[in-house]
Amino acid sequence: MLESKNSHYFKKSFLFLFFFLVTVLQSYSEKVISTKSLEITISQAQILDKVGVEYFEITPSYGYVYIVISAKYKNTTGGNIYVNTLPSMYVYNINNARHKSDEIAVKYYSMQIDFTEKYPVTIPGNASAERIYIYEADAELIKQKGWYIRIDSISTPIELNF
Repeated sequence: MLESKNSHYFKKSFLFLFFFLVTVLQSYSEKVISTKSLEITISQAQILDKVGVEYFEITPSYGYVYIVISAKYKNTTGGNIYVNTLPSMYVYNINNARHKSDEIAVKYYSMQIDFTEKYPVTIPGNASAERIYIYEADAELIKQKGWYIRIDSISTPIELNF
């Protein structure tokens, strides 16, 4: 009898782990884009209805949610790249309207995940810098396909799958 209980718990644990991994893999798909001087890795993180910790929380406008995206910029050259020359990243909705990152929400989210932005003035050769982007989006429109990211100087849009 004890052996069958262990077997039962093992099966439950395995199924939980399997479904957890499937969910994580669906939520955290990565896309890598290369330019002449950068390798940009974009992680589609998640959709949140608030960001921050306890007394330091911020919520999007009524009827909206946050799209949280993480990007890692790797300098593939031998020289320095100035951060102010990095390409901008925007999210576009199904109506082709452009969304700009909410820097205040980024600060609150950084506290939530205990993230210190590694975003120096310059990125030395073969080094990386990470950045979080948070966009406010209509909660109803987000359910529809057709959202994408566009990065300046890169002609191909990157499809978002929620």
